[in-house]
Parts: sequence; structure tokens; C-alpha cells
Amino acid sequence: MGQAFQLGQYAVHWHLHGDAPGQYLRGCSIHTSWNRGTTVHGTNFVSLQDNVAYNIMGGWWLTCLGVGVGVGALSLSSACC
Repeated sequence: MGQAFQLGQYAVHWHLHGDAPGQYLRGCSIHTSWNRGTTVHGTNFVSLQDNVAYNIMGGWWLTCLGVGVGVGALSLSSACC
């Protein structure tokens, strides 16, 4: 998932939607993404609930220029010797 070092290439991405009530990411797992897990950019009222992110390069949950609601998120990372 995601493409390393490429802007806009994220596993899940809301981009400049304005108000988006009723839109959500719920009960999902995102793993081994090379460029962020979930991005909410310029979008309001997206609900992120009960999600898990694992082994993500970059940010796990990124919100900018918008109002998001996040509940019950778990973010994990691992490193190999």
C-alpha cells in the first residue's frame, strides 16, 4: 500500500472534500504501507473509529486543514535487527 516518497499516494486518503459527514473508516487494519496509513486533508467530520495501523512508514494517522473525529485507534511499528 502507498508509494514511498510520493505525495498523495496513501492507503486511505480524503482530499479537499470540505464537509463530509457520514464518511468513515471503521474497523480496518492497514499494514506495511510505504507512505502513511490514513490522511484526512481539507475535509471535515470524517470519522476514524476502531482502526489498527502496523508497520507504516511516515505518519499513521494524518489530519491537516480539517476537523476529524478519531476514536479507538491503535498504531504499532516494529523493527528488525
